[in-house]
Amino acid sequence: MNLKKLEDLELLSQTKQLVQNERQLLTQILQHLREVERRKLYCDLGRQSLFEYAVKDLKYSEGQAGRRIQAMRLIRELPELEKKIAAGKLSLSNVSQAASYFREARKVAQLKASD
Repeated sequence: MNLKKLEDLELLSQTKQLVQNERQLLTQILQHLREVERRKLYCDLGRQSLFEYAVKDLKYSEGQAGRRIQAMRLIRELPELEKKIAAGKLSLSNVSQAASYFREARKVAQLKASD
């Protein structure tokens, strides 16, 4: 497709639709990663972890893989976040950062409980 030939409004409309499609795809990818992890299918491929599978087989960078896995695991705990990602109210980066924060908060709480 030659984007240079598109009218301005059509280009803007298509761009907006592509972004919405991207959000939908992201939520589907996170759902698939959750199921791959649940079934431990990465083990069948000789991978030690979902992270290794995402990097070596899916060709994500380490950062991309980490953000998706963190987001997927937080969504598993808080399913309502999935709709917010799909609607564009939350980004993958935001969800990943929240997951890191909650993980650290759990560690601190566990340390305090063991004292």
